[in-house]
This record gives sequence, C-alpha cells and structure tokens, in this order.
Amino acid sequence: MMKSPSRPRFSARLILARLILARLILAGLLGTHIACAQAQDRVKVGLAIPPSVTEGSVQAIAEELRLFGDENLQVEYVVLPGAGALLPQLLQRNITLALPLPETLLSAHKTGEPPLPVTYVYNAGPRNTLEIAVRADSTIKSLADLRGAAIGVGALTWGTIPQTRALLRSVGLEPGKDVQIVAVGVLGAGFHALRENRVQALNFNSTWIDLLEGRARRPGASRFRRPSAG
Repeated sequence: MMKSPSRPRFSARLILARLILARLILAGLLGTHIACAQAQDRVKVGLAIPPSVTEGSVQAIAEELRLFGDENLQVEYVVLPGAGALLPQLLQRNITLALPLPETLLSAHKTGEPPLPVTYVYNAGPRNTLEIAVRADSTIKSLADLRGAAIGVGALTWGTIPQTRALLRSVGLEPGKDVQIVAVGVLGAGFHALRENRVQALNFNSTWIDLLEGRARRPGASRFRRPSAG
C-alpha cells in the first residue's frame, strides 16, 4: 500500500515563535509610523490680519494638497492684532515665522542700537494692496476731501499706518488734526462702521474692499487709489 503523504508537523513551540516574530514586526512598523508622526516639525506662523477667501487661498491650497505633510511639517496659524504685535511674539519665540510689513521693522529700529535679531527669508507680499474706500454715496472723491473725516483701520498696531499718515501729509492733511485714524476691527466690523458713518473711509486691502463692493446691502463702496509716485 502507498503511504499517504505526511502532513507537515508544527510544534506548539514553532507556532509560538512565529507569532512572537509577527508581533515584533508589526510593533516595529507601528513604532516607525508613530516616530515619524512625532518627529513632525511644528511651525507656528503669525499673521497680522485674519486670512480671507483671497489672502488665505495659498495656505488653503497647500493644506489641501498636503504639501506641509509631505515635508513633515505641522503648521499652525495665529492671528495677532496687526503687524506691530508680530515682532514681540517673534522675539519671544512664541511664533516661528511672522508676516509683517517692512514698515514694522523700520519703525521698531532705534537709531544707535543694533538691529533686531530677525531676518527676512521670503517676500510673501511684494505689492502693497491697501486702498482707501468710502461709501458710494459719499461726497469724498479724493484724498484732499478727507479733511475732517475719520479713517477706519483694523487696529492701531497695523504696520500700514505710518505710510497712511505719510499719504495724508502728501496732500496737506495732518493726521490727528485734520484727519483721525481710528480702530474699527477687521472685515465685517469695519464694513459696519462705514455703513453706520462712524468712519467716513476705510483703509483696508483691496481684496477686502472687493468683498465690501460685492455685498448686496447698499450703499456700496467707492475707492480711490494711491497717487502714482513721481
């Protein structure tokens, strides 16, 4: 008679050894994954204004495409009240990066003292897009017409205020005397202040003015751009 082929014999010790090996391999893979997740570099970015549909699009695209994750970065955004609040937080290492304006650094530098220990690494906003807008039914048609008016800004720590003052002086208006610059908050809060005539103009960036013009409520807004240099 032909003998039936013998079945492979597995001892309890061999089975236990293989189970232990499989568990060790699985634990090693999980450990590697956890280590990679924990090894992500945390980057905290300070913003002077809250990101809107337009300004925040670059960050939103990067998040959606997982570009930061591919570079093993965990990015967090912190909105502070204006560019003037960014430098103290940066110097105290409460944030990793900041997006201020050049005017902020210039105004923070004191004559005869060493420059602040900060470095520009990327020009994220090569063009100044701030504009002055008034209600569409306003009698203000030019910068010179702002005499006796109040201009609303997001906060008095905004880094754009020095050049707004310079702009007013260029048409013979003295800030604080002929024209007041007051804090009204950002976006909707500022729009409401303009509609309620608590301020007669807004000094916001162009995309925020676009949002104001696009709203259904009336009166709308009218803008006038900065005069060309030279």
